[in-house]
Amino acid sequence: MELIRRGHRLVADDVVLLHADAEGRPVGESPELVRHFVELRGIGIVNVPSLFGLDSVAEQTCIQLVVRLSAWGEAEIERTGLESRTHRLESFEVAAIELPVAPGRNLATLVEVAARSHKLRQSGEIGAVMLENRVFASLGQEPSK
Repeated sequence: MELIRRGHRLVADDVVLLHADAEGRPVGESPELVRHFVELRGIGIVNVPSLFGLDSVAEQTCIQLVVRLSAWGEAEIERTGLESRTHRLESFEVAAIELPVAPGRNLATLVEVAARSHKLRQSGEIGAVMLENRVFASLGQEPSK
């Protein structure tokens, strides 16, 4: 809900139908029967466009990043962002990251930053590489390959 409040769009909750678009990329959409509905524990089932408007939902989207949530300390987490991971969705290999969940961590912010960082990575801008280059330059050295 926090991501929707920030202007992101809901495509599906719980069940995602997967197919390829004309270019062969993975596309996700919700089954029509449950489309635009979300169950919020303690509140019940809500109709997202009724609460947030038609711009709060999308019929489908190209899946570019899988965000896996894990309990803090349970998974080995990539700390620098240099390592690229993928996740298999049927016949598709999709970029993936794992985010540790713990009290006090704002998951909406972390997921939003992960998505933005992924977009930058696709354009060749990788924060860890930029920092590494800066450090080597300050030492008067060339970055290692």
